[in-house]
Amino acid sequence: MLWETLTALIDADYNRNKAAKNLFIHRGTLDYRLQRIASVTGCDPTTGRGVQLLAAALITDSVR
Repeated sequence: MLWETLTALIDADYNRNKAAKNLFIHRGTLDYRLQRIASVTGCDPTTGRGVQLLAAALITDSVR
C-alpha cells in the first residue's frame, strides 16, 4: 500500500490532491501514508531529496 501511494504521488507529479483522487482516498489519508513512508524508510517523500531517494528505490525494486 505504501509503494502504491508513493507511485501515485510520483505519477501525479507530486500533486497530493491529484494523487489522493487517483487512489480514491481522502487527502488526509494520503498525508498519513506519506508520514508512514517517512517513518519506515527514514526518507521524507514530501521533500525533494526524500522523494528522489524513494523514486530511485522504486526503480531499483522494479529492475530486480
